Amino acid sequence: MNSNSQSEHLNPLRSLARKLLVELSIYFVLLVICFFVMKISLEDLMQKLFHENLGLYGLIGLGLIIFQGVVVEIISSFLANRIIRDRLE
Repeated sequence: MNSNSQSEHLNPLRSLARKLLVELSIYFVLLVICFFVMKISLEDLMQKLFHENLGLYGLIGLGLIIFQGVVVEIISSFLANRIIRDRLE
């Protein structure tokens, strides 16, 4: 196998690794931002709910975790695809 054929074989792997790194970086930043926004805006409500109705607190907490994961994934994938596409053009 010559070096030209090896570089052609590694090129898709490098592209995939680059896209993964960009998406994970964006995901991490958005996750931290989302966490602090939710913590600041819902802290008092969740603390009150924790002391008054533990079951509902658990359900709302689970819903917030799922919501955060889905929204952050959608936004990070969109931004990563946009960044990768802009770099390729």
